[in-house]
Amino acid sequence: KIIHINANDIIISTLLTFEELGDIFSTDIANTIQQFKGYNLENFREVESLSDYPWWIEKKDTLIDTVNSNGTSFIYDRETLTNNAKRLMKLQSPGVVDNVFYAIKANTNPIILKIFYEEGINFECVSWKELNFVLDTLPGIDPKRILYTPNFVSKEELQTALENFDGYITIDSLYPLQHWQDIFNDKSILIRLDPGKGKGHHQYVKTAGKKSKFGIDPKDLDELLVAIEQCKCRVVGLHCHKGSGILNPTIWNKTADFLSSLCKFDESNKSSVFPHLKYLDVGGGLGVVERPEQSNLDLDKVSTFLSSWKSSFLNDSNENNNNQHIDLWIEPGRYLVATGCVLLAKVTQIKIKKGKYFIGINAGFNSLVRPILYSAYHHITNLSKYGQDVEYQIFDVVGFICESGDIFGKDRYLPANTEEGDVICISTAGAYGRTMSSHYNMRDIAKEIFID
Repeated sequence: KIIHINANDIIISTLLTFEELGDIFSTDIANTIQQFKGYNLENFREVESLSDYPWWIEKKDTLIDTVNSNGTSFIYDRETLTNNAKRLMKLQSPGVVDNVFYAIKANTNPIILKIFYEEGINFECVSWKELNFVLDTLPGIDPKRILYTPNFVSKEELQTALENFDGYITIDSLYPLQHWQDIFNDKSILIRLDPGKGKGHHQYVKTAGKKSKFGIDPKDLDELLVAIEQCKCRVVGLHCHKGSGILNPTIWNKTADFLSSLCKFDESNKSSVFPHLKYLDVGGGLGVVERPEQSNLDLDKVSTFLSSWKSSFLNDSNENNNNQHIDLWIEPGRYLVATGCVLLAKVTQIKIKKGKYFIGINAGFNSLVRPILYSAYHHITNLSKYGQDVEYQIFDVVGFICESGDIFGKDRYLPANTEEGDVICISTAGAYGRTMSSHYNMRDIAKEIFID
C-alpha cells in the first residue's frame, strides 16, 4: 500500500504492521510514521485501552499522596508484579516451557527478585557482579536456577565463573573457545547462536543479525564443533535471543525451530551433532502493551505454538533415537516488570514557544533513559486531572537535564489546563528505568517505593 506524507496529513494503510514497515523502511521512518499515528485524539486522551495495567488509575489517589510525600518516585505495585509472574509461569503448567529465567538487568531491586523467586522463577545474569548479587539476595538458592550469559568479557571473568559457579554458563563467541581453551576442559556450557535477523522497534534492542554483537553465526558451525572438541567441553544447551518488545506470538517457536535445526541427527556418522544437548533457550523479548492501539501478547498462543513445536521435535527425535527429551527455556525481562511500575513526577513549568507547548517535570533521563536511548514510547497521563471533563492540548513532556534529548514524550495530548504541581504519570517504567539511571547533571535519581 502507498504511504503518503506531507506537511498537513498522513495516510497510513492499516494492512501493514509497524514491525513490517520497519522491515521495509528504515527504523527511523517507521518510528516517525507510528508517532504520527498517535495524532488520533480519541486513542490518546484517556488510558482505559491500556488494559494490561490499570492499577495506576485504580490507585490514583494513593499514588498522588505518595509523590506528594516523597517527591519524584518509581512506584511499584506488588500485586501487578506477582500477577505478571504467575501469568508467565502458566507456560510451565502444560509442560511446554521447562524453565523461566528472569533477565535481572531489567530491574535488580531485591524486593522484585524475592517476589519472583517465591513464584518459582529463575534468574539470568549478564555479569559476574549480577550473579553474585542474586546469590547474596537469595541465600541458599540452587545455582542451577541461575543462567550466566556474559558478552565480550575478559578471560579472567569467564575463568572465575567456570571455576567457581555451578550453574549454567552461555558462550556467545568463537574467540574464547579458540583462544582460551585451557579454561573449558571438562566444563558444560551453552552456546548462543545468531538467527540472522533481530526483532524490536529500534536497532539497539535488536540482538541478532549482521550488525549485532551477539551470538555465533551458524555458518561458523564447523569451526565451533572443532573448537569444542579441542576444548574438551560439553555443549548441553543452545541459546538464541532476537530482541525486545515482541508482540508476535510465533517468534519463540520459530526460534526453537531454528535452534533444533542445528542439532539434528548426523546421518554420516550416526550420531548427534551435540550429543550432550539437554536444553534449548529461545530467549526473551516478550513485549508489553505501551500504546493504546496495541494488543497484548497472547501467551496462550505462545504456549500453543511452542507446544506444537515441542511435539514435532520429540517425534523427530524418537525416530532417530536421539535427544528424546529436551528442556525448553525462556528468559523474559521487561515482560515481568515493565507494567508493574510507573514513574511519578510533578509539573514544574509550562512553556509556550512559537506555538509549541511544553510541560516540564522534576525528573529527567537520568532516571528514565529509554526515550532518549531507544526512542522508546511511554504513555503519559496527568493523574491530577485524570477523569475531568477538560480540553486537550498537544504538549512535549520534558525533563530538567541540560540536553536537548531530555524528552519523555513528544506531541502528547494532555489536559490543556495542566499546571505547576500536577502529578504526571509515566507508565511501563519498571524495566530499564532504575537499573539504567545515573546522577548526570548531579541530579538525584527517582526513589523506589512499593505499594500493595
